[in-house]
Amino acid sequence: MQLLVNIRVEPHALDVLDVPRPGTERNAIDDVLYRRIVFGVIDKPNLMGIADLTGREVVTLLPLGLLTIFYGVHPQPIIDASAASIEQIISGFQHAITATKSAGL
Repeated sequence: MQLLVNIRVEPHALDVLDVPRPGTERNAIDDVLYRRIVFGVIDKPNLMGIADLTGREVVTLLPLGLLTIFYGVHPQPIIDASAASIEQIISGFQHAITATKSAGL
């Protein structure tokens, strides 16, 4: 059994759903308005002092972020460190292919 549903969406309904219309792109103002609608305005004074990241989180995430950028720009140290393992895996596959061909499979 097939159920067909015909939904007609008015053009202004897309504004409520925060769906960009075809041919338009979201911009910074849309993002600010979206956050304000979803999360609301911070009006409680005790919530105003909450920081996005604590010092401990910054100390943890900063080196990870810097290493990610460094290895993204200069990946050779990771490639060199994994070369022996990759060669061993390739050698194992080549040995299996050779054994399969010699067995006539």
